[in-house]
Amino acid sequence: MISTAQADAYPQKAITLVAPYGAGGASDLAARALAETARKYTGEQPVVVVNKTGNGGMNGARFVSEAKPDGYTVLLSRVGMALYPAVYTDSPVGWDDYTFLGMLESTPMILAVNANSDVQTVDDLIAKIKDSDGATTYAASGPTAIDGF
Repeated sequence: MISTAQADAYPQKAITLVAPYGAGGASDLAARALAETARKYTGEQPVVVVNKTGNGGMNGARFVSEAKPDGYTVLLSRVGMALYPAVYTDSPVGWDDYTFLGMLESTPMILAVNANSDVQTVDDLIAKIKDSDGATTYAASGPTAIDGF
């Protein structure tokens, strides 16, 4: 006889882990590493990574927010996606549309310049910014990425 606890054990089917960015990128690699590690805890049930790209990750976020709330569709969110509703008032997904469960990884941020630049230290960079006319050029990975702030 199967007990109620055994009959209701989670998961009873595959878990979909939505990576809201393209295959091969940092989010996709993190999702696939999580899916592999999760196998230790999910028994026979796989964690299947599905890439739902576009709109700064919001297509994937919307997909998860509209999924049945049964714990079988999970979003791998980046910090930029958490910032998106603050930056764009017309965001298709808001903070109340999903629950953040915890931190998966810590990704270091770096500053880099051309090796031949006259800027070789952070102090050099600060001095250059202070001496400029307010026009300092930099690149960031996206409008809601933390490096863009």
